[in-house]
Amino acid sequence: MRRGLAYLPTLGWAAVLLWAGGQSDLPTAPVPMFDKVSHFLAYGVLGISAGLGWRRAGRWPRRAWLVAFALSVAALDEIHQTGVAQRTGDFNDWIADAAGFTLALLITTHYGARASGRGRARRHRYPGTNE
Repeated sequence: MRRGLAYLPTLGWAAVLLWAGGQSDLPTAPVPMFDKVSHFLAYGVLGISAGLGWRRAGRWPRRAWLVAFALSVAALDEIHQTGVAQRTGDFNDWIADAAGFTLALLITTHYGARASGRGRARRHRYPGTNE
């Protein structure tokens, strides 16, 4: 149960993303490419949150499950948008969501593992010494 609590912020942000996807009055991006950047960044926040939760939960579950969760949320969001006035579901938005989440998750978990000393063992120039 305690491990699951580490993901409460992630679940909260996923709920915000799904809620925002159902709004028909969101401002549109003035530059077409900015839409993809906003998707990338929004799901990047989800990836950072999931990565921090993964570290707090003792590296549970496997990262692949977190990616599957995020891809499912993004797909549900895009499918949901097809039924919302003035919104459309877009496969390219889903790609931007997936890229933002995955990159942020990998950076967060990799940096966290190395910063806490749980990353790869440090190689020493001379085996048996600290040099």
